[in-house]
Amino acid sequence: MKIRLSILISSVLFMGGCATQPKNENINTSENIAGKEVFISKCTMCHSATMPKSDAEKNALIAPAMRGVMKHMRMEFGNDTKAMSSFMKDYIVNPSKEKSLCQKDKIARFGLMPSQKDALTPKELDDVVDYLIGAYN
Repeated sequence: MKIRLSILISSVLFMGGCATQPKNENINTSENIAGKEVFISKCTMCHSATMPKSDAEKNALIAPAMRGVMKHMRMEFGNDTKAMSSFMKDYIVNPSKEKSLCQKDKIARFGLMPSQKDALTPKELDDVVDYLIGAYN
């Protein structure tokens, strides 16, 4: 009985300890409320948060869906969140066709993203990039 109790207590403590570990200590995850607010108020004006479910939704897009954008980020950078974060911060304020990871047909359809240099404060930029990396992993 003591052995079973010891195993049970050890298991609970071990599992409880695992639950408190962050997914990635280098970034703020989707719990980044400030970043989520920036995303909703400024980014979703053009980028939908989810992939379109119908042709009508797809045709109504004015920019690539964020799920697709972040898929390309993951394909390019894998789990290197520091490199991804650096790239995203630079691209958001200084976009160019040469730096773009979008497929050429997406640039032809949507055009190049306009610079958000004057639209985001440095803190908002940090917050939204951290949010996106955490939320779309």
